[in-house]
Amino acid sequence: MSPPESLPTRDILLRILELLEELKEDNRATRRMLQAQRGNGGNTLSFIPDGFPLKTVREVEEMEEKLSDPSFMSDLITAVADIGGSTVDEATRRMMVFIMDHDLSRLYNFVGRNGKREFRSLKLFEVIFGALKKNSLTSQITRKDVERAVSKWLIGSRDRGGNRQARQVRPSPSFSH
Repeated sequence: MSPPESLPTRDILLRILELLEELKEDNRATRRMLQAQRGNGGNTLSFIPDGFPLKTVREVEEMEEKLSDPSFMSDLITAVADIGGSTVDEATRRMMVFIMDHDLSRLYNFVGRNGKREFRSLKLFEVIFGALKKNSLTSQITRKDVERAVSKWLIGSRDRGGNRQARQVRPSPSFSH
């Protein structure tokens, strides 16, 4: 008779955490639907901020002003953390899609080069970083990991909303002899 299995492997535990995150996301979506049906009257539901996704630079500036209030920033970090994701890249993508629309994302890059606006200096970056730290599957990340993931998402903004197809269907240059 062989001894019983000791503890589950690390892979099994990670898969269990991923499944729990998926369940939490489903639960959050259900809460949002309930809140919408109740007209935001359910006090037991988590804070869901208005005005997202941001669509203009002015809206970003106004949100940056609101984020000067530590209480609002904390509430927004909690709300964005509720978006979840099982990897840094997936969670960052989901959070950034919540924060800004595709057209606005094309105006930013992480460091503000090539005539674009800088994202890393925004309080919104701190919201993403704080939200990722609250997520049990991404809580061990570093600031550098988040910088890389946000930068990657912003770089991909030029291809979103059908723009990749539009860029690929360029007329080929005609050559004459």
